[in-house]
Amino acid sequence: MNTTVSDICFDSEGLRIDYLSLNLQFNNLEQIKRIANFLSDTLNCRCILFDQSHRKRHLLIGDNRCLFTAEFVVNSNRYWNGTTLRFKGRHAELFYGYLKFQIFDGSVFDLEHTNLGRIDLCYDRKLKQCDKDLL
Repeated sequence: MNTTVSDICFDSEGLRIDYLSLNLQFNNLEQIKRIANFLSDTLNCRCILFDQSHRKRHLLIGDNRCLFTAEFVVNSNRYWNGTTLRFKGRHAELFYGYLKFQIFDGSVFDLEHTNLGRIDLCYDRKLKQCDKDLL
């Protein structure tokens, strides 16, 4: 049985996406900008570039009014040369929602050279009155 991203539903179990990253198999700034423009135009996303070798972070596109934030982390070390596209907190949850509906343009996202880097879940349960009494 094959499972796709759209088959997975965490909400019914009280789970939320807390962190999501994709590994892009390149460090080319033009390719990064193409993806950043796509994210900005399609998803109203602010994109930040973080170069680990220089420990510098700067805004690629967008502003604080954007719906969510994506961070491109350029890795250039002896273990892996590539870029990690990461989303944190509610930004990861929003991006996962778009990912489920597969709205990504194959000419922008090279899906053959992109893989899931990491996905973190957290359990989100509403407090009950008996929980509040314990506090």
